[in-house]
Amino acid sequence: MVATLLAAQAARGNAQIYRVAQAENFRQEPGSEAKRLATVMRGVQVRGGELRNGWLEVTMEGWIFGQSVSATTRDGFDLVVSSAGGERLRNAPNGSVMARLEDGFLLKRMGEEGEWVRVSRTGWMWAKSLDSADPTAGAASTAGTPEAERGLIAKSTALYGTPSGSVLGTLAPETSVRVITRSGEWVRVQTDGWIKEADLKPGGGILVGVSGSEVRTRPKEFEGRLVQWEVQLIALPAANELRPDIPSGKRYLLARGPLPEAGFIYVILLPEQVAEAQRLPPLARLVIVAKVLTGRSQYVGNPVVELVRMTTKESIQ
Repeated sequence: MVATLLAAQAARGNAQIYRVAQAENFRQEPGSEAKRLATVMRGVQVRGGELRNGWLEVTMEGWIFGQSVSATTRDGFDLVVSSAGGERLRNAPNGSVMARLEDGFLLKRMGEEGEWVRVSRTGWMWAKSLDSADPTAGAASTAGTPEAERGLIAKSTALYGTPSGSVLGTLAPETSVRVITRSGEWVRVQTDGWIKEADLKPGGGILVGVSGSEVRTRPKEFEGRLVQWEVQLIALPAANELRPDIPSGKRYLLARGPLPEAGFIYVILLPEQVAEAQRLPPLARLVIVAKVLTGRSQYVGNPVVELVRMTTKESIQ
């Protein structure tokens, strides 16, 4: 795969377009130990550059809500993500989510449209998580859409999935919407709002309901995939020679699960995640999203995963 990427770059230059084959980390520098800046969703297209030791330099462009960024001059960038907990990068104003950016993520300003700012950032991604894409289709993933007609809901009204179809919900009076298209007496609209993360069903290639037993039995099928598991914290040790699947000295969560199973998993932490893990109460129950690195570890056969994000069970009830 890496050889294919290298050949494609030599033939087409740095403008080669790649598609993210599975949700993957976007890092500041090449290497699994480098700072993670964002998680890029499956299917997103990026522009490729230099290939270094299996890591590809990529540029990502998209749109971010203006109130979630602040001006900066740090390291030659214009903007920094200032929203607590990070923010989502979209393919158009109020469009589909391309990536989840960490708080402090630095960006270059490309333009504006209403409340939205078009931005770009260059970083590094693991080349094996990328596929070559049709360069003529690359711009479609990051280009903005024309400003849509806007309106306010006049009275409490039902929102339908299709004209005369099933009711999805109810829009309150004065709700702001964007008019996307018209069909007879019907108008297709788009709106923006907030819900609790606990009420959101995972997407973007995250596997839900996968058991630890399945991962142990068919490890190659799940390695590199994202899973959502509920686990219970047992300890926060540092890896040693007894854990050859984890870099020596690396901190990880020894956790029971995925619940309600009685087995164990090893959850590798990035350096910036250790402080958060140290604040967890003893035997905390967590909901984690993590990438499976090894389906069966040496010696005892437990899954080894890399943490993407975690939430304490108590905070989402």
